Amino acid sequence: MITLPEKGFRSEKTKQSYSRGRSKTVVNTVDDRSPMAKSFSKASEVTSISIMMIVPGLIGYWIDQKVGSVLVFTLLGLVLGMGVAVRQLMLLVSSPAEVGQVSKVDSDEDSQQN
Repeated sequence: MITLPEKGFRSEKTKQSYSRGRSKTVVNTVDDRSPMAKSFSKASEVTSISIMMIVPGLIGYWIDQKVGSVLVFTLLGLVLGMGVAVRQLMLLVSSPAEVGQVSKVDSDEDSQQN
């Protein structure tokens, strides 16, 4: 797993965050939504992934009909859609340590380290 440096920097001595006059980084590590809201969130992610898989193939089929080719753009669309969908599925299941956590929201601070 690749970790990116957080924006701003933390002093290890005092555990304070410095922001150079801008808004501080907002981190919400606890997902306090109801179980129903969490399940609807996962269901919408899976639905959008399935749409990502199908729509490029349909667009390829439409292009094949307009151009008069035989399954060239349909297959290209399906391969593209499958690649994007597999990537999204891997992102969805790759971080079991972050289950139940809301993603971090960063401000537009410049990254700085000493």
